[in-house]
Amino acid sequence: MVVAAYARFIATLNSIAGFYNLQLYYNQYFKEGFMGYLTGETQQAVTRIATYRQLYAAKGFTAEQASVLAMKTIGQNVAQQTQLLTNRAVFMTLAILLAIVAFLVLTVPSISTTYLHWNKRMFTPPRG
Repeated sequence: MVVAAYARFIATLNSIAGFYNLQLYYNQYFKEGFMGYLTGETQQAVTRIATYRQLYAAKGFTAEQASVLAMKTIGQNVAQQTQLLTNRAVFMTLAILLAIVAFLVLTVPSISTTYLHWNKRMFTPPRG
């Protein structure tokens, strides 16, 4: 009984650690992808930063404060989108793994039965 509880506890810890590492991997992967688009040459990024600067300047912040807040807002937007894409990627990975397991559960018994049938037929001497 103790061994079963111990094994279950260790399996739970391993699954949590695996899920966490998968989340870290995808989070970093998507963040690096976004950072490639957030350059001074990207017109969309420049426009979005300018819009945020104008928004904060209109609320009464100084130009320097508006610039810092605009960059923080861009960082928050990147973090939020990264987390959303990470969640989607993790759950898609789990869905694909579950689909593979379901496929194997459905097909292995019939393949095994067919294999055993053909094996039996090949090695059984003919009647006659």
